Amino acid sequence: MSEESDQEFEFDQHDESGDEGFEAGEGFEDAEGDFVEADGEVEQAQERSKTLEEIEKQKAARLEQKQKALERKMAKPNSEMIMEAKKIWEQLRQKRLTKPERKELMDQMMKLVSGKALDIIFKHDASRIVQCCVKYGSPAQRDSVAEELSGQYARLSTSKYGRFIVSKILQYCSPKYRNAVIADFYGKVRKLIRHKEASIVLDEAYSQYANSAQRIALMEEFYGPEFAVFKSTDATASSHTLEELLKSQPLKKQYILKYLRTAIDSVLEKSSFNVGKTPILHRAILDYVTHADASVAKDLIELLKDHLVHMLHTREGARVTQYCILHAGPKDRKQIIKSFKGFVHSIAKEQYGHSVLISLFECVDDTVILSKSIIGELFNPTSPEHLVNELLRDQYGSRVFLYLLCGRNRKYQPSYLINELEETDETRKVTSKKEDSLRKEQLLDAVSPDLIAKVALYANELLHDRNGATLLLETCQKAKGDINSILDTVVDFVEKSANGDLVHEAVEETQDEVVNVVKKMKAEKDAERKLDQGIDLSEPILVSRSATFAIKFLISAKESPLEWKTSFAKRIWSVIKPNFKKLIAHCAKNPSNTSGLAFIFIALFESNIPEISSQLKKEYKELKVKIAKSDQPQKKGKKRTREASKSGIEILDELLQ
Repeated sequence: MSEESDQEFEFDQHDESGDEGFEAGEGFEDAEGDFVEADGEVEQAQERSKTLEEIEKQKAARLEQKQKALERKMAKPNSEMIMEAKKIWEQLRQKRLTKPERKELMDQMMKLVSGKALDIIFKHDASRIVQCCVKYGSPAQRDSVAEELSGQYARLSTSKYGRFIVSKILQYCSPKYRNAVIADFYGKVRKLIRHKEASIVLDEAYSQYANSAQRIALMEEFYGPEFAVFKSTDATASSHTLEELLKSQPLKKQYILKYLRTAIDSVLEKSSFNVGKTPILHRAILDYVTHADASVAKDLIELLKDHLVHMLHTREGARVTQYCILHAGPKDRKQIIKSFKGFVHSIAKEQYGHSVLISLFECVDDTVILSKSIIGELFNPTSPEHLVNELLRDQYGSRVFLYLLCGRNRKYQPSYLINELEETDETRKVTSKKEDSLRKEQLLDAVSPDLIAKVALYANELLHDRNGATLLLETCQKAKGDINSILDTVVDFVEKSANGDLVHEAVEETQDEVVNVVKKMKAEKDAERKLDQGIDLSEPILVSRSATFAIKFLISAKESPLEWKTSFAKRIWSVIKPNFKKLIAHCAKNPSNTSGLAFIFIALFESNIPEISSQLKKEYKELKVKIAKSDQPQKKGKKRTREASKSGIEILDELLQ
């Protein structure tokens, strides 16, 4: 082999081994053992240099874009005025301003805006300036802006930004311009209600600011195109309600209801439409289901069943929901109940929503799903903000439980609701198969265990509240199960109150909790909440009007089962007797404000338990009570009867002397 070929062979071996070679960017060790970067260092430096250059170029490009945008903005009409007005607006919206300072700024603002409000109102930043003028301006300045926008209210309502100024005019301007806004909606109701922005303003005007005649004028546009074009000049006319219209023109019934149904369907079929925030639509649907044949209106349930949970906060929406529950089949009723999941607690506390739950208890045959989905959630709310003790004392929430205990009792349920339920009896015979008595029995079985447990747990709060005390009383009388836990708790509180320990313990708790900051803050928060609700837990049970009312009726009510009523009366007397002298002296000293306690003694005396009656009479006679003159004033214009003018201690004195 030649020398040349040997050299080539050696080179190939060296090149293939790769032990001493390196790739670009990897490096090698020099003679001194230091690592030397190869071409990678140079490339990275070049990349960094390029990156810095690109950043500088991007910054320059952005500055150029901003400058061009500003130039375009300044080239638009009223741009300088808007820039100046925004500076004033930034100051004007500050809450710390004094009246003179705000007035001076408003005068400056009006000089800029007057005559140009309509030109700038559709711009997102300028619209706030005009809103600010209406909100903070004087009555004359507000009306000036409203006058400038007159005739454009419906158009403004369809604007994403303009709709806010219409709301401000309704809220702040004089009745003249409030009426002008509503009048501008005439003839456009069906179009506006389908618009995402305008529907909000329309419902605000209908539900909050329109009078009866204006509501009728807005509603009648759902009955036919002629009612949108020709408006009555007689504001007192009642023939434009659907009921009166069908009476006066019975031949048009099918045409009117068909037009009304088309209007309703056109709104409900829009998936993005929020049905819950449109009371005017609730009224339209109620009109339809009230006057249409049930067989025709029934298919509307399919469209409505997913929206009902959002509708029932209005009077009309609740009525529509009740209608759907009444006429729906078992499958649809089950779906309606499922849609309430997570909202049951809130529904029970609503003025109109609670009647929907009562309708469920009236109509649904499947008491198992009612027990799990409705009653179960009442006692186990899904949100930590929902408290069971507040629900038990709530004006409307307590009615739900009282219905389960007492049924259609006019003493606890409003007359209008009882009348509505009675009107559905004939329909329920067809749509519900289970006997009312059996359904009521099963629901009572379902609610009783949890209700007894919760009433016993929150007895102190319930006794200090009128609604809560009523619920406690009816739970003891009507609930199924062992109520001794409730009675034991009541007796314990009466004993503490008679001994005067209740107030003392409340003070001691506060003093102990000062050390623990977290507990102190929680206690203060709870105290504020209970104060807002009108509950003073430091008030002794035997002084509280609601508590003494409940205790008196637990002793004397005819509905109370005899087996525990006698035992309860004996236990109450046993804890009161050691402090009888002190309690009677308290009643005698302040007759007008202690009648509740005195009536407990009267109930004990009239309980027909010889040992209590004789002991009470004996103890009282030994005291030789001197009753102070009642300081309760006589109500002007009312002649008080002899019996009504007496305090509780005076009546007790007559019985025992």
